[in-house]
Amino acid sequence: MSTKKKGTLTTSSEWAKPLRKFLKRKFWKGERKESMKVKTAFQKDLPHPGEIISELYIIPLFIEREQLPAKLNLSENDVTRLLQGELAITDAIAERLSKVFGTSKKYWLNLQEAYDQSKIR
Repeated sequence: MSTKKKGTLTTSSEWAKPLRKFLKRKFWKGERKESMKVKTAFQKDLPHPGEIISELYIIPLFIEREQLPAKLNLSENDVTRLLQGELAITDAIAERLSKVFGTSKKYWLNLQEAYDQSKIR
């Protein structure tokens, strides 16, 4: 007669069975539920690059919004539209942003492209 307590696993095959069963149930392709699928970044609503500028650059660097048009060499209206998500980042704007914030031009263009792709899907 065994003195093993109920629910304890002693051999490697005993503890591996429930793990395999769990993994098979959750991640096996044939049995995967729609709610268990991992969403990609493009399936979620990404923030507009203007929101990223506000949250990651203007606020932490203590840049006043009145200074930004002069630094970017843009009109106040264009800066306001950019920060509100109404103006897309073009090559010229990406070049100016990269100089002001010390990033690359490609960084801003990639953010805009990712945002555009998330809105299409």
